[in-house]
Amino acid sequence: MKPLSERFLTIDATWSSYAHQDQLDNRWLLAQTLHTAATRRAFLPALGIKDNMTVLDLGTGFGALAFEIAASWGVTMYAVDRDEAAISSAESMLAEIAGAQGIHPQSSIIFHIGDVYQLAYEDNSFDYVVSRFVFQHLSSPQLAMQEIRRILKPGGIVCIIDIDDRLSLSYPEPSLAFVRLREAFCQLQNLNGGDRYIGRKIPLMMHECGLDVIRTLVLPQAQFSHVSSDGLATRLAIQQFLEHQEAIIEHGLLTADEFENYIGSLQTSSASWVYSVNEELITIGRHR
Repeated sequence: MKPLSERFLTIDATWSSYAHQDQLDNRWLLAQTLHTAATRRAFLPALGIKDNMTVLDLGTGFGALAFEIAASWGVTMYAVDRDEAAISSAESMLAEIAGAQGIHPQSSIIFHIGDVYQLAYEDNSFDYVVSRFVFQHLSSPQLAMQEIRRILKPGGIVCIIDIDDRLSLSYPEPSLAFVRLREAFCQLQNLNGGDRYIGRKIPLMMHECGLDVIRTLVLPQAQFSHVSSDGLATRLAIQQFLEHQEAIIEHGLLTADEFENYIGSLQTSSASWVYSVNEELITIGRHR
């Protein structure tokens, strides 16, 4: 059996190859996942997952967390998302990763297309449910939490990881172009029913759904880095904005000229040193 570090390298190699496929929608997510791998993997031991558990990754996207959990422990892993294209890509990546022994030999991963509000699983099916950066996109997060409670076994664990924009800062302040594009992106998410401040609300939501909150954590990420127009952080941001360009303009959040000018400004911006802090809020609960 490969050491865990080598299994992670196998996963990264597959992710990297897919991140360079121009035809893939939301490709920026793959690059971002590679960029944040060390931080994400650092908190895996705190989840409390154990061998032989049946685990669900809710809103798996391209399957990053599902792959890493299945690499770390011998589990029966289910991963569900509504995005058919993302699930198709995740299944293709799974074939490569599993073939190269990138997951634990006692693990299996099954990907499903599904709806967080009506999961196609029986009551009391899972020992553990984890969901990362999903609740910020939900128009009815309480319904999703109730569905999680339904599919958890008595004594089962749920871990919700999400953001709260009030806990982010940078110095010097970002450029006007970045601020305006970021505001438009966040407004678009709100128009679609999302909530950029959901992280602080998760514990009470769990409690009101009949789950016992047993642990709350903050995962900080701070860095002092040289930011340039051709650097990874700027390229990821530009790619993210461009993939939402049509919707931003259609909703009148920016005009086509404004969007083009702001993107152009980011692409030609001067390099600078920036201190930035972002925090993920983690809430862990137990089915009574």
